[in-house]
Amino acid sequence: MFKSSSACRPHNGEMLRVVNAVARDVMRRYEVDVPIHHATDQDRRGHHVFNGCAAGPGEALAAAHSAYDRAVQYVSAGLPAPDDASNGWAARGLRSDWVLDWHKATAKAWVNPNSLM
Repeated sequence: MFKSSSACRPHNGEMLRVVNAVARDVMRRYEVDVPIHHATDQDRRGHHVFNGCAAGPGEALAAAHSAYDRAVQYVSAGLPAPDDASNGWAARGLRSDWVLDWHKATAKAWVNPNSLM
């Protein structure tokens, strides 16, 4: 599910821009944590975690929200949630009886837990 590198390919197929002769604008892998609660039992809580490539935390949050909205549209129409997002963001494990609290969502650069050992 996770890639071993925090560097990413260009978002939506865009070419990396050369900032100067040495540096490049590199996409990073981000994790977006969205608090969730059960629709009828507010005491049941958790987090839904998204990950993908983005230029910054704001773009990561927008991409995760877009992937979620797209998946909900498909599932509501009786179709399986798409997992072929061109930007690498997709939503899996959706549960119709859980509500995502997007106003409390956080985005941070993803750290590969395998690289910490």
